[in-house]
Amino acid sequence: MTGYLDPTSDHCLRGWAWDPSRAYERVLIDIDIDGLLYGPVRADGFRPDLIPAGIGDGRHGFELDLPPHLLDGKPHLITARGLSGSPLTFESLIEGHADDVTLSSVGGWLRDRLHPHARLSMMLYADGICVGQGRTDPQNRFRIPLAHGFDTARVRRWSFQRNSCATSSATVDVIVPVYAGIEETLATLEHAAAAQQKTPFELIAILDNPDDVAMSEALLKQQSRLGYTLLCNQSNLGFVRTVNRGMALHPDRDVVLLNADTIVKGDWIDRLRKAVYGEAHTGTATPFSNNATICSYPRFCFSNPVADHDEVFQQQFTGQVIEIPTAVGFCMYIRRECLGETGLFDAVTFGRGYGEENDFCMRSRRLGWRHVLAADVYVGHVGHVSFGGGAGFSSANAAKLSALHPEYDALVADFIECDPIRPLRRTLDIAAIQTVERVCIATNTLQGGNERHVQNLLERHKDALLLRYEKARYVTLDASPNFVFDLLVDRELLRDTLLRCGVTRIHINQMVDAPLAIFELGIPYEITVHDYAWICPQVTLQDATGEYCGEPHIRHCEACYQQLGPHKDWGSLLQRVSSVEQMRRQNCEALERAECVTFPSEDIRARMSRYVSLQRVAVTPHDDVKPAARRPRRSAAETRIKVVYIGSLGYAKGFAVFYNLALDALKRRLPLDFVVIGSAADSRPLLDLGVKVLGYYQESAEAREWIDAESPHLALFPGVLPESFSYTLSIAFAAGLYPVAFDLGAIGERIRTTGFGALLPLGSTSVEINEILLREA
Repeated sequence: MTGYLDPTSDHCLRGWAWDPSRAYERVLIDIDIDGLLYGPVRADGFRPDLIPAGIGDGRHGFELDLPPHLLDGKPHLITARGLSGSPLTFESLIEGHADDVTLSSVGGWLRDRLHPHARLSMMLYADGICVGQGRTDPQNRFRIPLAHGFDTARVRRWSFQRNSCATSSATVDVIVPVYAGIEETLATLEHAAAAQQKTPFELIAILDNPDDVAMSEALLKQQSRLGYTLLCNQSNLGFVRTVNRGMALHPDRDVVLLNADTIVKGDWIDRLRKAVYGEAHTGTATPFSNNATICSYPRFCFSNPVADHDEVFQQQFTGQVIEIPTAVGFCMYIRRECLGETGLFDAVTFGRGYGEENDFCMRSRRLGWRHVLAADVYVGHVGHVSFGGGAGFSSANAAKLSALHPEYDALVADFIECDPIRPLRRTLDIAAIQTVERVCIATNTLQGGNERHVQNLLERHKDALLLRYEKARYVTLDASPNFVFDLLVDRELLRDTLLRCGVTRIHINQMVDAPLAIFELGIPYEITVHDYAWICPQVTLQDATGEYCGEPHIRHCEACYQQLGPHKDWGSLLQRVSSVEQMRRQNCEALERAECVTFPSEDIRARMSRYVSLQRVAVTPHDDVKPAARRPRRSAAETRIKVVYIGSLGYAKGFAVFYNLALDALKRRLPLDFVVIGSAADSRPLLDLGVKVLGYYQESAEAREWIDAESPHLALFPGVLPESFSYTLSIAFAAGLYPVAFDLGAIGERIRTTGFGALLPLGSTSVEINEILLREA
């Protein structure tokens, strides 16, 4: 058997136990406390941290309520048979003593060692039986009356437990811890004092920087005008202890923790209170904000500029809440019952602050409390003004939080991935859209020439929207970070959003990863055909050899698809079609319904016409670059010839051909030097052959600068595929760099049309190509 006994300082002992030889059975654990046996305890509770660790089905946790007599502040030894972490020294954070027992009452003292100034609601036990309840005074003293006739002389042990069922007052304490930022602090207090509420509240400012005379004077000067309570710590306690001081002032009141760099509006307390009391087990409520991690708007988990959105949120989401994994401490309404059960913030572990509210929320979750976003409240948050620890401090506290709550990181990560708040943020963004007649450019996330064409389109259409799709299912619109749509469920919503934005037509720029629903939105569309993804799962009309397939009978295409699958950037195709025939039928139907289909070269138009008959067609090159005057050929004084490849040298673009040329030149000691102006799929074998790889360039102008610096004689295009266009050929043309390429596709067409360049017959060997390079230089 294996397992673990968790450290604890509250009233419940927790751990897990598992027998790997009986992976899905539940084991019994003997618990020994101070030499006395408690149990056996059955380990059958679910713990979310077990399955990721490969421990059974996750239902191997156990809990044991500790007997009240252990809650006396003294050390006790707890042993769980065979478990790591055992024996465990338990010492309750609550300590006290009944030192004044009469026939009618019991008096004594009780305090929380972490929060010695807190007034505690408590239950009194006589030999383990609850005999009364009450609360301590400011000096930590209590007096609890006993039932008439209770025999106190027979009691051997008095013990105590915090009472989690303290009644709540209607008044709410709004606690503003203050350290720095006079201007922001006074603005926060001004807004909080002026906002009218139905809920009675006391605004309490606690200054934790007694040496800041200017802050102290400013707070005192405004106190009578704004009517807040002002407390000053005698020494710097830090954020967590300052907050705890405020939360302990009135044990019967709910509290709102409000940073001193926030802006509240309207009946914000009323709305937060309604969110908390909407369900019995809601412990905290957090509003929307510009800067509140998972509660941020418009960008999720980002710091956005402060804005005035509260009225809009109140109108759009009246009474709506969404459960969240943790509250966010900048503005956090805490229900007193939740605070009483969970205890104050852990100042010992989290020191100056960061992570303390997350720890509080995780502890309260274990007790059955939930935490919600109050969607109809928006509070502005400047951030990093009132208190703030350094990055190292935050990182250290984050590590402590993860150690205390191993399930925390996964819980938050799952929430961020699912993002259940996105529909609300999206609703707000849709409502704020200004309708302007425009085009929507739809494409995937791949880079290269396709992306360059997209950017050119955006320059031409200044009001255009950019739509990107992934995995043939998910769509994002650049009009808002919240415009993310799952087309399995959001197709009509996407259509309505596009129409609301004023989109009158869609320019579809790529087929790879395009959802078929894009063609079924009821919005007119046009298409630019950049490659052969419409008819070829490999996109490039290349077979397993990496060379042009010759466009054989479809039965050969089906065999190729079964052997190779789709192109590496088009994994979603397998989810859509099982055959090339099915893919071509779907895609050609989409092409036929287009208002216009544009091809960047006559070559690709002619090839595609073999598969689909189109009525509305245009041939429009991506640019009109013509060859400049040719750079000087090799002079008699030059002993070497420099040949460059421009762009990203991938396998489809002729990596193998380029490598073999360099290898042949090395073997035969030819005066050829090869340079890659760009990146390569695998640089190491090229470097071993003496090839120079310059790396990725950002713009064509940068590539032109590298060409000028290298002063090459020829540009080589070694790809054996029918390109639809070539921006890199345009770069060579503009630089007057003489191109050498296979007589295939748009590159061959452009070289033939301009008469600038040399064409290689298909099937040429490395020796033959190098001889042509020597001759043409």
